[in-house]
Amino acid sequence: MGVNTIILSSCQIMGNESGPWKKDSFGHGYVKTVLGRGKGFVVELGENVCSWCSVRDVAFAIVFVLDKIITGSSDIEYGQDGYYFVQTGEVSFREQAQAVATKLQQLGKLDTDAIDELSVPQATEIHPYAGLLWGASCRSRADRLRSIGWSPQETDWKAFMDETVVAVTAD
Repeated sequence: MGVNTIILSSCQIMGNESGPWKKDSFGHGYVKTVLGRGKGFVVELGENVCSWCSVRDVAFAIVFVLDKIITGSSDIEYGQDGYYFVQTGEVSFREQAQAVATKLQQLGKLDTDAIDELSVPQATEIHPYAGLLWGASCRSRADRLRSIGWSPQETDWKAFMDETVVAVTAD
């Protein structure tokens, strides 16, 4: 059919969305769950690792790729070779959980910033997919996107977690 395709695939997106429809993300759901149970937690030891990027860096990546297409750049690929990950770095879930608990305690929303280590069955009592949501690793790398000149602009994941906690507690 002659249609060139490119896929940009993001990993865990951090930060608050500013569009008219979707306002919540993965982080918002975790913060709400912690507030509901009154204490932070991880599944097992919380050693699972996730790749992350900011919501704005996803937007920057889209604009970057569109610019490559519009200008006829020869370094952008299409079809089977046109799959690009958008990713800034990696962070363990324990680090994320600790950042959330610490910020919630600073805001007076939790009595302690200690986090519980829950077994998968215990976590499943909180949410049926807790083992996947908060206990599994999900990793990708943006090597191909970086190789054609893109780089993330926002690299402080903790600032995004703090921003998310503040947004959730302001509701």
